[in-house]
Amino acid sequence: MLKYPVRVVVGGKKIVHSQLVHLQGQDEFRIYLGEWHCRVRFKSDDKGSRYTAVIENDILCLDLYNHNNHLDETIFEPFVIAGSEDGDIYMTYGTHIIDPVQKIRAFELVLWMNE
Repeated sequence: MLKYPVRVVVGGKKIVHSQLVHLQGQDEFRIYLGEWHCRVRFKSDDKGSRYTAVIENDILCLDLYNHNNHLDETIFEPFVIAGSEDGDIYMTYGTHIIDPVQKIRAFELVLWMNE
């Protein structure tokens, strides 16, 4: 255990949580912040790599399109996924396919707040 707390601040935003998730065969998972949650869904179409955010039944759904290669698909610019009494909560992420045959994927997310 570190004697001093670790804080990381980049461009006026502080990292409040980071997580690495390994998925096998799942095209969808959820991120919970207390009782609130959002759905992350992997989708494919004939357009480029991108994400969209839609509200379905009062739930934020992040649709990640064409994130299906072994190189990282990354969103570096923090985007708002939720609000709290302490301010907006932002997310960045990176994802890549580890094994396309077994459908194994790594998804790394970072949650940020304004400093």
